Amino acid sequence: VADVTLPARVGFSDDGGRTWSTPAETSIVAGPVNPVTLPDGRLFASYARRTAPRGVRCSLSEDGGRTWRTDRELVIFDEASGRIVGERASIVDRVEPDPSLWNTMWGWTFGQPMPVALPGGEVGVAFFAPGPDRQPSIRFVRLDPEDG
Repeated sequence: VADVTLPARVGFSDDGGRTWSTPAETSIVAGPVNPVTLPDGRLFASYARRTAPRGVRCSLSEDGGRTWRTDRELVIFDEASGRIVGERASIVDRVEPDPSLWNTMWGWTFGQPMPVALPGGEVGVAFFAPGPDRQPSIRFVRLDPEDG
């Protein structure tokens, strides 16, 4: 009704997906959230943040997705600069209200980050975003979850 981005939710199943727990809010304010299980059991999730500052981000969970280390959230791609940045996100207040998400979705130039666990403990994330020449591209980054 308010056309705002809500925190992502998570549900759990102990019976192979036949039944699910009541959804619980996470600290991730973005979506869709795409997780991958790392060899050590942690979850790595990548997602598109559609509210300012917009971009592709990622976070870790050490408890099966119940909580997320969004205090250490990493910005993979920053829409404003059009660059792969690999820097920690900082908590900032919005200066201006975001426009209606529904009305802007047709012009989104980045998104759908998909993570994959790579050999050696790294994670790869593929997503669409403008390339250095500002043309539509498929981007791929390698990350070390130990840095997060």
